[in-house]
Amino acid sequence: VLFRSKPHWEVFPRGNGPLPGCKDAMDGKNHDCSQEEVRVGAKLYLSKSYTVRDEQGKLRHALHKLNDITERRQAQEVLRLSALKLRLLFESSPYAQMTVAPPSWKFTEANQATVQLFGASSVAQFTALGLWDVLPQRQPDGRPSREKAQEVVATAMRDGSLFFEWEHQRLDGQPFAADVLLTRIEVAEEVFLQATVRDISEYKRLENELKRDAHIDMLTGLNNRRYFFELAEQEMARAKRYGSPLTALMVDLDHFK
Repeated sequence: VLFRSKPHWEVFPRGNGPLPGCKDAMDGKNHDCSQEEVRVGAKLYLSKSYTVRDEQGKLRHALHKLNDITERRQAQEVLRLSALKLRLLFESSPYAQMTVAPPSWKFTEANQATVQLFGASSVAQFTALGLWDVLPQRQPDGRPSREKAQEVVATAMRDGSLFFEWEHQRLDGQPFAADVLLTRIEVAEEVFLQATVRDISEYKRLENELKRDAHIDMLTGLNNRRYFFELAEQEMARAKRYGSPLTALMVDLDHFK
């Protein structure tokens, strides 16, 4: 009502001329519908212009529909910035991050840290691979990697996330110890897993050294007293569980203490 008797382009100006779609509708050039966005102050509108003709095809009038899309566009901008921030975090992470999707479980995205960790030449080369291509034949416990991978993937998809230690394999065939965090992500109707992988080979090496130092006598290189009692407790528990006899024999070599 406030805009009655005013030309559309005077109410919603763009530069020094009328809105193209509005003018075409007024001139009878629109056969169906044209739309364009126009900003008035802090508001953003979607303008739709229609040409209405009679049965003989003569121009009767033009219709203009205006929708305030300010809030919708602001929400879209918030989502765009949020997605950009997540993308920057993904790309700049010092840890290998990748996404893998069912049903083929091929990699769909990867950051540069992933390329370096697995020894790929590019993101494109890595995303051409599947989950099974970066696994050794068996895990350290002797179980087939493919069988065990199916279990951890199913658990992560069901529970939402899973953190575990794993053995991966670089593209040149070299295995390495890793810890892995799998996180289920849902975007629209798409469900996939994001994996964060860290190389813990050095940590495992130091851990094994500490275990060895705790059980080995530094002077003789033989198992020490602590290891003897730990092993004795294990064997006594085993004998008790299965009801089998247990014999312990101690020998003093040349009165060595």
